Amino acid sequence: MSRGRSHLHFLVTEGGVDEVGVFHNIPRIDNLRPAEIFARGAPAMLVRKELLSPGWAERILSWRHTGFNVHSLLRAKTKPEAERVGKYMIRPLSDVLIKIQTRRPVREGF
Repeated sequence: MSRGRSHLHFLVTEGGVDEVGVFHNIPRIDNLRPAEIFARGAPAMLVRKELLSPGWAERILSWRHTGFNVHSLLRAKTKPEAERVGKYMIRPLSDVLIKIQTRRPVREGF
């Protein structure tokens, strides 16, 4: 049984550049809205794929804490900080891949 909690990390820009090269900052994200979108969208997707019953999806949405949370307060102010956060975000996947690879028998010539 896994004791870890499934979660996603996103590294998101705070704006974008228009056609003439001017950067436009976007306002702060309201954490509640994306959390609500994920809380409704994830169970709906699982129901469509027949991995979750509609009854369970309704039950999850009725919970006070659905388990969907968005935290957007962390800001990388420099390129090294952004790189550090990016490396942290990919670390769990690389750790898992290393564990999987070390469990395979080693064959010569491969």
